[in-house]
Amino acid sequence: MAEAILKRILKEMGKEDIEVDSRGIVDLKGAPATVNAKLVCREHGIELGKRHSKQISREAIKSADIILVMEQFHIDMLRTHYPEYMGKVHLLTDFCSSAEGDIDDPLGGGISSYRRIFTLLETCINEMVKRWEEESLL
Repeated sequence: MAEAILKRILKEMGKEDIEVDSRGIVDLKGAPATVNAKLVCREHGIELGKRHSKQISREAIKSADIILVMEQFHIDMLRTHYPEYMGKVHLLTDFCSSAEGDIDDPLGGGISSYRRIFTLLETCINEMVKRWEEESLL
């Protein structure tokens, strides 16, 4: 959902040349987006289509300018496997004054969990993009 939200915001800003790619810490073997994720995104005018999960890789980390994660656990896992790239890794909430700490994965939760997380992601990502734009980082 975070990838789709950020892509939509960047498109609205005319900044479609910025590459956004979502990766997971755990290998979900190319699992499709959940029904609830698709439904909640559709409620906000975003189509997830046939998006499938991808696992993080050294190549993806090396080529990224910044890596945003949702939970401290993700930082810990990346530090264990890719310590040389930790300067690129940040919690999304580090760029958001209206939230702090982890953003829980709604996987396995009901539709209300997905709606709550979508709203939190949208708030944080909008704030992050606004901040980066003010700092001429976009």
